Amino acid sequence: MSAPTAPLPGALAGLAPLLDHYGYLAVALLVLLDNCGIPVPGQTALVLASVYAGTDTG
Repeated sequence: MSAPTAPLPGALAGLAPLLDHYGYLAVALLVLLDNCGIPVPGQTALVLASVYAGTDTG
């Protein structure tokens, strides 16, 4: 994945390097754990991933 050219909005800007490196794995793991009944923010991770995917990637 390449880093987006436009910065992420607000507090998400600091997460860009982590999302570039662990993005798909982190979202998949959080959703898996959420579906197993462990209280983790799986749905929030999906929303944040969609915001990240919607940024201008050049």
